[in-house]
Amino acid sequence: MLHENVKIILADDHELFRSGIKLILTREKIADVIAEASNGIELINLIKSNYNPDIILIDISMPEMNGFEATKELIKINSNFKIIAFTMYGEEDYFCQMLEAGVKGFILKTIGIDELKFAIKEIMNNKPYFSQELLNNYLTRSLNKINDNNHNNNNILSDREKQILILICQGKTNEDIAEKLCLSPNTIKTYRNKLLEKTKCNNTATLVMHAIKNGIIQV
Repeated sequence: MLHENVKIILADDHELFRSGIKLILTREKIADVIAEASNGIELINLIKSNYNPDIILIDISMPEMNGFEATKELIKINSNFKIIAFTMYGEEDYFCQMLEAGVKGFILKTIGIDELKFAIKEIMNNKPYFSQELLNNYLTRSLNKINDNNHNNNNILSDREKQILILICQGKTNEDIAEKLCLSPNTIKTYRNKLLEKTKCNNTATLVMHAIKNGIIQV
């Protein structure tokens, strides 16, 4: 049992899949499913009807409005929404798009109970979570797609910036990094902003992906 009062909305066009996930979440006392949607439009309408979930579990491929478009709309409504994308093998091309749209995590639909628990725990603790299996598959497909710009961005990072980037990828807060490196939190915040600017990333999640794609960290 993790967070007894975690409230979740499930968005997936397969009723059987939603029922299975709901059963696991309830039976294992992981979270309460407060509402379900079969497409992005239904999901947006639920949010506009004053549903206030802690986490939204969203499928990428849905009719009428897919997970990517729905995520963009959700972030417009509330940029603090914690959104986890469900995905299948073969949908890795949506990975960066969904990260840029604002998701906080990615998990495979074949996920086990223990990993599902851990993913929700990490997201509730304001940390990103990406299925290791999914990351490995994504990286395998992406190795030949890394362009010269990304490679050059890696080269222009200083040793200190790379050191801080690695700690960011480990889920460390500005305060954690400041204490470890004997610097002030404001200095770390400045480094973080410089990293976002140099790598042309929009948020911490895409910064992590940049580090993985360019070999700064290993998975």
